[in-house]
Amino acid sequence: MKQVDDVQKDAEFLADAVHDLHKSNLLRMQLELLVKECRLSLDEHDDGCVSWAPEARDYLEKLQSSIKRIKPTILTNSDSEPYIAQLPTQLISDLAAESMELPWAESLDCYLQSHQYMTKYRGNGNVLPTFKMAVVMPNSLFDPKDYLRNRYLDKRNILASFVASELASSRYKSFISSVYWEFDHADKRRPLLMVVPQVEDKNHNKKRKKGENSGLKKLRFRAQISFEMESLDWMASKLRLLPNRCNLMHHNSNKKPWCTKSKTTPFYNHILTVHVKRFFETSTPTEFQNMTEAVILIQIWCLKRGLYRNHDGFDDWQVLLEYLVRTKQINSRMAPSQILAAFFKCCAQTNWLGDDSTKRQVLVMPSGDGSRCRSSVPMLSMSVCYQAEEGEPSTLFEYYQQHYTFGPVLLDESMTYNYLGSTSPSFMGTLQIESQRSLDALHSFNTFEFLFPKSSRRFFDRYDAYMTVPLSSLNNRQSGMWKRVSELGEYDAVIRSITLMLNRALGDRVRDVRILTTGNGHTSATVLDAISDSDETPRYPIQNAIANSIKSATGSDKLVIGISLDPDTCWRLVDRGPSADDTFASKKFTSLWGTKAELRRFKDGAIIYSAVWDDTDSVLSFQNDETNQGGIVERITRHILKTHFLKEKNGPLRFHLRNMASIVDVVSASTQQEAWDAGNPAAAHRSAMKAFEVFSDFLRKNSIATEPVPGSLTEKTSKLGLPLTIDAVEPLSPALRYVSLYPPIPHSLLGGPAAKEQVATGAVQSEPIEILLRLGASSKWPNDIAAIAAAKTAMLIQLTNAIEAMTYSSSSALRSTVVTKEYADIAFRGYVFRLFLRADHEITLLEDVPVNDAAVLKRCLVASTHHSFVHSVYTKHASSSTVVRLTQKWLSSHLLSGQISFETIELLVCHVYTESPLGCPASFISGFLGVLGILADHDWAKEPLIVDPQHQISLDGRHQIIETFEHIRGSKFAQGPAMYIVTPNDSSQNSKPSSACNFYSRMVPEIVVLKRAQALAARTRDFLQKHSQEEDSWQAAFQETASTFRSYSALLRIDPDLLVDNESTSTGADLLVKDGVSSYTRSMQLLRQGPKDLRIKLYRNLLPDQHVLFEWKPVTELVQRLRAQMGDLALFFYNQYCPDVIAVLWRPEEPRPFSARHSQSARPALNDGWKNDTLMIHNIHDVVRQLRSYSGGMLIDIKVFDSWGQIKEEQVERNGSKRKARELSDSSSGSEDSGSDN
Repeated sequence: MKQVDDVQKDAEFLADAVHDLHKSNLLRMQLELLVKECRLSLDEHDDGCVSWAPEARDYLEKLQSSIKRIKPTILTNSDSEPYIAQLPTQLISDLAAESMELPWAESLDCYLQSHQYMTKYRGNGNVLPTFKMAVVMPNSLFDPKDYLRNRYLDKRNILASFVASELASSRYKSFISSVYWEFDHADKRRPLLMVVPQVEDKNHNKKRKKGENSGLKKLRFRAQISFEMESLDWMASKLRLLPNRCNLMHHNSNKKPWCTKSKTTPFYNHILTVHVKRFFETSTPTEFQNMTEAVILIQIWCLKRGLYRNHDGFDDWQVLLEYLVRTKQINSRMAPSQILAAFFKCCAQTNWLGDDSTKRQVLVMPSGDGSRCRSSVPMLSMSVCYQAEEGEPSTLFEYYQQHYTFGPVLLDESMTYNYLGSTSPSFMGTLQIESQRSLDALHSFNTFEFLFPKSSRRFFDRYDAYMTVPLSSLNNRQSGMWKRVSELGEYDAVIRSITLMLNRALGDRVRDVRILTTGNGHTSATVLDAISDSDETPRYPIQNAIANSIKSATGSDKLVIGISLDPDTCWRLVDRGPSADDTFASKKFTSLWGTKAELRRFKDGAIIYSAVWDDTDSVLSFQNDETNQGGIVERITRHILKTHFLKEKNGPLRFHLRNMASIVDVVSASTQQEAWDAGNPAAAHRSAMKAFEVFSDFLRKNSIATEPVPGSLTEKTSKLGLPLTIDAVEPLSPALRYVSLYPPIPHSLLGGPAAKEQVATGAVQSEPIEILLRLGASSKWPNDIAAIAAAKTAMLIQLTNAIEAMTYSSSSALRSTVVTKEYADIAFRGYVFRLFLRADHEITLLEDVPVNDAAVLKRCLVASTHHSFVHSVYTKHASSSTVVRLTQKWLSSHLLSGQISFETIELLVCHVYTESPLGCPASFISGFLGVLGILADHDWAKEPLIVDPQHQISLDGRHQIIETFEHIRGSKFAQGPAMYIVTPNDSSQNSKPSSACNFYSRMVPEIVVLKRAQALAARTRDFLQKHSQEEDSWQAAFQETASTFRSYSALLRIDPDLLVDNESTSTGADLLVKDGVSSYTRSMQLLRQGPKDLRIKLYRNLLPDQHVLFEWKPVTELVQRLRAQMGDLALFFYNQYCPDVIAVLWRPEEPRPFSARHSQSARPALNDGWKNDTLMIHNIHDVVRQLRSYSGGMLIDIKVFDSWGQIKEEQVERNGSKRKARELSDSSSGSEDSGSDN
């Protein structure tokens, strides 16, 4: 036995090893294809060289030679004025007060920086490849102390302006189209030049022969020019570059705000070293093929996440890989995937920033020859600092670990230059989060899809909540980093202060806080020119003056703050502070929280400072904000910004799209005018759940055989009279998993709470709450499905009769029952429960039965497992249920009710929250956008969607799913279900594991419906992201327009008397909060009142004679009838919550041979009558009459837009003067583009 166990263990080990090998080989091949597709090569000896490489090389050589030929000129103070005037910002130093000369007597040198890591524009975020050139400024330009007071930057910028003017002159117009200013790291003090090549005019020389005049015909690239020092020999002391030195002192009595008040200027000193960084790379960098490919993959990985070309980020990833090579963490024998793993591990697990309890890690680049190990680096002479005062750090290591607050540290070999000196803590924090996620994804099933998703996970796709702050409203000089403004610049000082303060205040309530920066534009746009691209980096023509007002990194006058919520802690109400005895800590706490900091006594007896967030401020809030969209985080963010940064305390700050909750939530009780118990969707669901639990206990208890049978001493029967006990009562309804858009309302005449009004609805508008009663085992069940169904019907009759015969208290009295062949409807505590019966014996019989023969039974069995499957996700992710409800509202608003099943929507939401490469959302808005993204971007024709929250499907199972999918789809990917979704439940219900498509997506949607839904999802997502900063514009995403209705073939208008919830109409609905009442509340009130003609008057001590209809949805029944009877002719679209119109889309038809069997609603294809071999088509007259006959008088108008060319106008008979007036109004407005049917 032991030997068998050992063999089994060895087999499992080998199987796991094979799986790992297969997975690593698959990832390796995928990465190779990605690099091959994206890599841009310009080398002549490279086989993959692009076609325009020769033109690029010639152009760059020509540009270099042009810069070198610029004639040196000694610029006096007066000569510099025109060049100063065209700079993008005023110079920092006061040039008017002192003379400045540029003794420029030597020609400029210029060199092209490395371009081996460049990618094509498709792998570059649709940004044109940009070649970087550096102009080397001679040492003779600078005086020995020009490193002080920004004088070096002043001279550099004047020279840059002179070079820009020369390149923009007419002598270079033949190959330079235009020259623009661009800011290095969004700092106006460090402008760069962007040179756009001249392209051939399309209208020029159209008749040229092939091979002639082969100039640059299309814009393929551009060039960026920076300015660097020749060397450091001009400086009086190179030690002034150390971070603990101060080079920005007050230089006049005026003491302008640009002058620093701190003792050190590490960031400014870093700016100086950046312009001579090439001299700190003393060792030859390591280069090998796999490392080059890994750098390209890292760039694409960052590009997908909006972390590439950020103004406060880091893009020279080869430097970090060089560090890993020299520290023996990677080598040339490692594959690119292994190098990626080492990169993720280094980024995620290094303590780059430190915290209150730990010191930051300071990394130092070892020498290339390996002669110096890391432990000896602190003993270098450069590591020793000059201590001007007692308590100052004695070494650079100590300074960087404890006193450096600007970001991560990776020093060069001499410990002078920090490679990460321009990287902000915010960028590094986000990079660490994404690196840890990617490191975890290396062990998942879909590693490549997670690392390089098809849809980019950029700024507006990555966070749960966003808030816009106008830069003009900021009181900059009160921000925490304003004392560093001379080093950081105005904009960087502000955003670093905001992120620092918000991180301190929000703490563990959030995972990440980031402000919108460059490199986060929409990547789907095509390349139009060299200036507008997805990087959104502002560029300005050198001839135009630029305002000095503060602008964001993207050129906007607003800041956009992105916040990633932690759903486990974002709802915390209290921030506990220090004891009142701790003076220093109390002062720090009160300075952070301002007026919110109060002394409180807690239950444990502690008297401490604290901030409590249980109140609602002046901004409109909703009842479930805390779980749906981080309401407490929003209030804290608003309070911090108003307390520390805003000039006006009453600024309109709120999360983007937050008021979209009006569709699915109720306004908070403190601001709502009318208090209504059923208004809160969470409370309404809990009430229905409580009634279900009581009812299920009642059924189980009374199904036990406890009553003696008359005439028998031993036999007993149950109170319900059933021959079998009810072992379990399983929930099936969406209302029992908190995802019903409008949860059921207890009816006062069906055992619910007494109504305060004198009128009650005579028809329940909500769907019955479906439950499944699982009967006990028995060997007496027949072996025929029909016989079992008849026996269960008899049990339902017995069950309802027994219940009606029993007496209960008025609060829980069962007032009415309805029995059909398949189910029984029973009223209990104001709710209508729909009971289905299940016998275990019939499950085995269902495998060989066609779906149509037992559709209801199979649906119930599948619904039971589906309920438990999705309910586990809703329990773990609080906002997911709201996302389901909002998605259902969106689909119905676009007339897609019933075209995509409700269960399919739930599976999409489960995928977004558990397996999406975009990460797990923590707010209903980010979750809803995620559902729109998966619906729009997933390749439904070529890829199955596997929903596996608990990772129950093995790797072999996933491969089998893909093989089955490809077999069903066929070679042209045109067969099988339009949405191929697979869950673990599907494998357990089929003989072939993990091979069957989900039950709910097999029949619907059809391909044409899916294409329509995809287009709507893409447009809705783009619209919401584009207009998210506009407070009320989101309503348009839930409305249909007149042009949209024109895309259908016909419209069937429903009698308004049959409509109940006009608030949910697809046209013209006002979904905003009005007078403190949300759209959701207004809809619930209308549903509670019911149809006007069926309302029942209530009198004290008198019961009405009128019965209550359990389910009254005539239009829904009409649509179901039309789909069943005429589904082969057309598709029918409607809004189930307000079905004021039914849209019809004819199916494509080709003339077919005459057949008497299929001659119904047919006519000759030609107008020459019936003849031999006549082809026939559908007769639109007969089709319209058939539509009218099925409607039963519910239609008031039929508008036909596409009549197959047979009729121009048809009208439906109208009765009554009211309808005639409506007819005149409608016909006058629509007679120009459509006809009616009579």
